[in-house]
Amino acid sequence: MQETSGVKRIDVLDLAPKAAWHSGQDIPVMWGQENRGPNSPGVADYLTDQRMEDGKVVARVLRTHPKFNGETTIVGDFRLPRAIRPHDRLTASFGFYVAKGVPDCHTAGDAYFSAYLLDAERTGAVQLFSERDTGGDAKLRTKVIDLAAYQGARRLRLMVDAGATSHCDWAGWTKVVIRPSL
Repeated sequence: MQETSGVKRIDVLDLAPKAAWHSGQDIPVMWGQENRGPNSPGVADYLTDQRMEDGKVVARVLRTHPKFNGETTIVGDFRLPRAIRPHDRLTASFGFYVAKGVPDCHTAGDAYFSAYLLDAERTGAVQLFSERDTGGDAKLRTKVIDLAAYQGARRLRLMVDAGATSHCDWAGWTKVVIRPSL
């Protein structure tokens, strides 16, 4: 966390190794384990110096690839190091990365990227955004969300929904930050 005028900025990507990862079928996804077999629940880890669909290389990407067969999602539940405050906002940038060895596959990517705030018991969630991205458009998406209405929340969920197929859904989050608006 970095401080901005006395209030700590939260880089959510730094928290990813300690997040609770699972598939849409509640099958645990182990952080950092690359398993692409037909029974793999998905992959969550970091990629470094990764080319994204817009052609730019990003120093660190949170890779969140859903299960490798069928209709599925991958979900990461993050415990925030501090509660959401009245002037906080979430900035999230995301899209598809260019997978090594299959350089054109990302153009077939088609998925929904979503973020939620969860209540303390994980029984309720408020959707902050859900945005469809297609790799063929060669554009990363950025969402900026005012969190003032969610003061006190301490859990964030990131989710990628592959839709009908996870083929080529090389989903990556390049930035997820919570900070006070100035």
